[in-house]
Amino acid sequence: GPAGPPPDGTYTAGAYLIWDPAEYNYEAGESTINDISGNNRHGQLDSYQNYWQSDNYGIFDTTSPRGGYISNSQGVASPPLTIEAWCRPETTGESGLFDSAPGQTNVLRQFPNDKAEWWSGDPSINVGFQAGNWQHLCFVYKFTGGNRSIRSYRNGVNVDYDTGSTDDASWTQFVIGAYNLSGYFSGDIGVTAVYNSELSQTQIQTNYQARKHRYGL
Repeated sequence: GPAGPPPDGTYTAGAYLIWDPAEYNYEAGESTINDISGNNRHGQLDSYQNYWQSDNYGIFDTTSPRGGYISNSQGVASPPLTIEAWCRPETTGESGLFDSAPGQTNVLRQFPNDKAEWWSGDPSINVGFQAGNWQHLCFVYKFTGGNRSIRSYRNGVNVDYDTGSTDDASWTQFVIGAYNLSGYFSGDIGVTAVYNSELSQTQIQTNYQARKHRYGL
């Protein structure tokens, strides 16, 4: 078969979970993607797993009309949090890249189109999707002065920042590829990671540099 991805560079240690599609055996019809952080928060593919495509370079193809998502309900994460994902969106108006508590209030999710929010929209920030291009996205969720805040990065560069007015967060089932388990992201998804901490911009840039070769950057 094709060769696997070249070795990654050094990336920030201490992840809550890391899902790497290169570790998933699509041809064997597996339903689990291993957590390579060592914390055993393995991802489960939903019932649409037969529509997923994975290659040895670590890509899940979720392009419409395939749909599908990966989820895990083990453990509870709480802000400060950094959610990181490599992706190639089909359009600039995508939603459903991630969700922390489907159907719950105070959820951390990528919704609506080209936005990330701390539902119900307080706060909400721009993602800045670039259609058809691989990009490394990071979202830092934290409490600032007792209030919510979100900051977004694309390829290590700050994109947007906003603050809200409350201090609640919901984390029941971390999902990649959909919001509310039905609003599917359309495009390709690569390595995904969550840190139960606020990564600095320098650490985010380190992670971008460590894996960008996989995606032709």
